[in-house]
Amino acid sequence: MDYKDGQIITDHTAFANWTNSHGNQFYDTANGDGTYTVHKIPETTPEELQTRVRGIRNNMLDETDKYMISDFPLPDEQRHQMKLYRQYLRDYTQQENWWEQTLFTFDEWETKE
Repeated sequence: MDYKDGQIITDHTAFANWTNSHGNQFYDTANGDGTYTVHKIPETTPEELQTRVRGIRNNMLDETDKYMISDFPLPDEQRHQMKLYRQYLRDYTQQENWWEQTLFTFDEWETKE
């Protein structure tokens, strides 16, 4: 059986098994009467992805702000590495299709350097 957006179903388990085998492109919500409504997961636009990834990147910059305070207890070499990492984060959005590229945490970035 194939399911369609807006379809009312009663067998939640069969639907869950079907959607798992078809790439999880659908989900269902309970209607409160023993039936469920099928919903297609909408495509994510590049603009939505850019907003999400930029937000993650901005949070990573915010979380590393404290390391740039001159009296934060951090050895000079580690502070230098953090400065380089923060530059990587700022430059990240300059790449082609940056929102599709891996955004590395500090530890991941440091091992790639």
